[in-house]
Amino acid sequence: MTQIGELIAISNIADDKVKCPFCPDKNLDDCKSKEDEKLDLKVKSKPSQLNVTRLSPKGDFDYTTAQHHLISAKQCYAKLKRLVRMGAIAKYDINDPPNGIALPTVANNLRYTVGNSTKKKYGGLSPAEKKTVAFSVMQTEGAQWHVGHHAVTVELHENWANEEEDTPWRRGHLVSYDNEVINKLLKLLAKFEPEGHCDEEKPDNFKKEMDALSKEIKGKLEKFKTKRPGDSSPFFVSQLAADYAKSTETVPQVNVNQRSRSKKK
Repeated sequence: MTQIGELIAISNIADDKVKCPFCPDKNLDDCKSKEDEKLDLKVKSKPSQLNVTRLSPKGDFDYTTAQHHLISAKQCYAKLKRLVRMGAIAKYDINDPPNGIALPTVANNLRYTVGNSTKKKYGGLSPAEKKTVAFSVMQTEGAQWHVGHHAVTVELHENWANEEEDTPWRRGHLVSYDNEVINKLLKLLAKFEPEGHCDEEKPDNFKKEMDALSKEIKGKLEKFKTKRPGDSSPFFVSQLAADYAKSTETVPQVNVNQRSRSKKK
């Protein structure tokens, strides 16, 4: 089991469905803010409900709009039982607009002429051709390419900066968007420890905390449109998005004479 998997398991084992998720030392039946007799704990992913503003394709290649959950409904939110129970009491909906952002992606009806390919679907292109399309769209749209899994591997190049000056996502780690989100959700859960009275303010605070987290992640993704797309780190929705960000960075030049003098010291 991965480290993040262990943290999820610990959280879920500790969650007692008989207890109030906001105040785990109290019974759920005594919760003043629970309005429904039975909580709806089924998590559904409804991208259309995010109601994002559609992108208008421009540039050399066509694309469409991915309605992206900033906090994934299935890969993140649904994995934490206590979080889902809190959301049910608070009437929080993971599919509401504050949790959405529009990102460029492909569709089955789109065809691409690039490299040695003529009028092919994106899936039929070579890796190099896919990269050409994705990089072109990301440069034009200033947004991450939403094709591929959220698990992203970034390799460290030999001449890149050292750790003191470098940004973490460049150091050859596995950078997973979903893992980063889950870590933040676990920290959010820790804010609702069993202290004080079980009151009606906690569900409202929960919604505010969740919306604030969505806003934080959205802010990181929107860094992609700046001159430093790498500032979106660690929230890359695809490997190609991470690769594009890396390609825009200037590799720091090492002064050989200065390095030699440092060694003599």
